Amino acid sequence: MSLNILWVSMEMRKCLEPQRDICTRTRPLFTTATHRQQIPTSRCERNEYAQVQSNWTPMPPPTVQGSSRSNSNNWENNKRRNNEQRKTIPKLVYLHNPWKYILTRLNLWKLRIFWDHKFKEQEFIRGSRQAVIVMTDIIRNQSTGKLGQFTTPVGFQQISRDMLLSRNDSRLRLVKFDTEHIRKAIPMKVATRKNFGRRYCFIDMLFVGLRNTKDFDSPEELVEINEILRKLDTDMRTPMDVMAVPHRIVFAEIFMRFRRDYTPNSDNASNNVKDREWSVSFYKILTFDVLNYDPKP
Repeated sequence: MSLNILWVSMEMRKCLEPQRDICTRTRPLFTTATHRQQIPTSRCERNEYAQVQSNWTPMPPPTVQGSSRSNSNNWENNKRRNNEQRKTIPKLVYLHNPWKYILTRLNLWKLRIFWDHKFKEQEFIRGSRQAVIVMTDIIRNQSTGKLGQFTTPVGFQQISRDMLLSRNDSRLRLVKFDTEHIRKAIPMKVATRKNFGRRYCFIDMLFVGLRNTKDFDSPEELVEINEILRKLDTDMRTPMDVMAVPHRIVFAEIFMRFRRDYTPNSDNASNNVKDREWSVSFYKILTFDVLNYDPKP
C-alpha cells in the first residue's frame, strides 16, 4: 500500500514540476536588447508555449496618419480662409432706372427679331466682360499697337487721346481687374442706325469693378499696389483711422460702347463688310475711388 502511494506521489511530482517551471521560468516572448526569447524544450512547456502563441495577437504599430490628415485639413482650411479674407468686398446693390431698363429690354428684343436672329444676350455680356478687361490692360500698359485690333477708327482716336492724357496718372495702375472682379455688366442702351446705306448697331455697357487691394498673388504686385496707395494717402491727407481699416477696395465704373456692322453684302465688293464682329467705339472710366471697408464695424 505504501509503494502505491509513493508511486502516485512521484507521478504527481513529475506532472507538477513542468508547471512549476513554466510559472517560475517564464521569459518574455519578445526579443529585446536585454531579453532573448526562450524556446521551451519539454512537452508540457511546448504545449503551453503553443497555446500562448496562438492566443497572442500583435499590436499594430502607432500611426500618425490621423494626425497628418488633421494637419493637412487645418492647412487647407487656413489657406481657404486667407483666400476668402483677401477677396473680401462689400455687397454691391446697383439700382437701374425702371424706364430705361424696360426700354433696353425692348430694344434687345427688336435686335434679335429684326436684325440678328443668332444674337444671344448672355453670350454678348460674357464677351463684353472679357473686352473690358483687355481694353483696361491695354490702356494701363499704354500698348497703343494692340489698340487697333479691337476698336473702330473713331474709337481708336478717342482712346489714344485719353491714353496720352492719363499716362502719368498713378491711379490707373490700380485698375487691375480680372473676370471675377467685374461685379456688374449692365446694358444701358441699344440703338440701330442707318448711315449712307450701311446698318450699324450700338450697345452701351456699364461695368462695375471691385477688387480688394490684398487680392494679388505676386509679391511684386502687392509692393506696387501698397506704394501707390501710400502716395495717394499722402496726397489726399487721409486720416490714420481711415488708413487703419482692414480692407481697401478699388472701385471703378467703366463705360464702353460696342458697334457692329450689319450691312448686307452687295455686288460691289468694295462696300462689303470685312469684319462683322463687335468692336469698341468708346471707352471711359467714369468713376474711380479707393473705398475703406471694415466688415466688422
